Amino acid sequence: EQNEAKPAESLPPLPDSVQSAMRQVWGSAWQDAQTQLEAEREALAAIRKELEKERAEMMSEIERLDAQLESTREQLQSTVAAVESEQKNHAQTKSELLKAKAVINEQEKRIDSEKQHAQELRKVAKLAGDKNLKMEKEVTSLRIEAAALTERTAHIDDLKEQVGMLQNKLAELAKPRTVSKKT
Repeated sequence: EQNEAKPAESLPPLPDSVQSAMRQVWGSAWQDAQTQLEAEREALAAIRKELEKERAEMMSEIERLDAQLESTREQLQSTVAAVESEQKNHAQTKSELLKAKAVINEQEKRIDSEKQHAQELRKVAKLAGDKNLKMEKEVTSLRIEAAALTERTAHIDDLKEQVGMLQNKLAELAKPRTVSKKT
């Protein structure tokens, strides 16, 4: 209890050899700590450098993806404009096709009428020998006109086929496109 009660001031000074040994221990510990700190600093610097590199790569990738997104938006707008144009063309072609069908129906009625008329003319031609040659020329003319109408009908069928192809293309253009994302 008496030793504990003594103040620290009453302790004798440290001998020089102890102080020298303590300085060596302290110096060695300080150098080891400095070496360890330097290694940690270098490791942190390497980590910072790697993080900066990764950050630069990420920013570059973000810029590339932004450019790709903008390009895709422009392509989409272009595709939408093309689809709208195709829709207008399709509507116009459909209108023309309906008109052509009406003309075909009218021409078919006319052909039927002309066929009946030709039959009547043949009967009259039999009765009137003098008019026979004239009537045959008229029938030939009607056949040529019927052939022309048949050719028009074939043209209308071609138009129908083209409309079908345009509808298929329009359907393909209307399908959504998948965009792959790169990470």
